[in-house]
Amino acid sequence: MPQKYRFERVPGPCDTLPESPCWHGSTHRLFWIDHGSRDLRSVRFPEREFFAVPLETKGNLRFVKSLNTTHLIVASECGLYRFGIEERQLTPIGGALPLSKGTCLNDGAVHPSGTIAIAVSDIDESDPTGGFYVLSGDDWTCIRRNIVIGNGPAF
Repeated sequence: MPQKYRFERVPGPCDTLPESPCWHGSTHRLFWIDHGSRDLRSVRFPEREFFAVPLETKGNLRFVKSLNTTHLIVASECGLYRFGIEERQLTPIGGALPLSKGTCLNDGAVHPSGTIAIAVSDIDESDPTGGFYVLSGDDWTCIRRNIVIGNGPAF
């Protein structure tokens, strides 16, 4: 007999454009962002406790990824940050971001070793002015240029 699954809506308000779901095993929380806001959203399981943290970022949020047992990586359109989950502290990271006029951060990934990769996209989603970059110390190394929209499938 096939197994039946029950789906439920997570607690919290309806989002404009929810993206970047990120499970953080150490805290038993699901984190995500809403492209239309600067609020980091989260639900703790199994309690189903919802919270939204307004973040002081440069632009609306673009992605969230787990960094380690105590921190997340959070990106806005023009900023990359380390977020302390318990103290809810936001710290800029990554030195000067590889952004030019008309581009923004769009997506990113964190390797288990802690290496951070980001995707830069054309804001108008029409010109190949973006690229993929890896953080080495405080410097960004370009690994692919001429990207129009750098998004999750590329990772």
